Amino acid sequence: MLERLKEFIVYKNFSIRKFETFLEIGNGTISRAIKHNKEIGSDKIAKICELFPELNPIWLITGRGQMLNTSETNILNEPEEVYGLDKNVEQLLEIIELQKFKIRKLEEELKKK
Repeated sequence: MLERLKEFIVYKNFSIRKFETFLEIGNGTISRAIKHNKEIGSDKIAKICELFPELNPIWLITGRGQMLNTSETNILNEPEEVYGLDKNVEQLLEIIELQKFKIRKLEEELKKK
């Protein structure tokens, strides 16, 4: 996942330091994770996905699909197209993973309250 995060940071034309500042997280949080091949917390992943809605969280987490969302709303708001028999299973699995991610994010928010 860290390699994909680095790829997105480069795509956005950020330095890692500038990216950390933009996220309002501690200096070196992401750079240390990359250097030592350590995971970053789910809270940071959630914040990245919240601040960069164009980033496909399925791609970031699993490496499946494209780096950028083509249109999350089209995928999630057009069930007749998504759930049609001619759709491929991988697309359905990506939708399920995205929904699981959103559920985890909402659960984290509820725990904070």
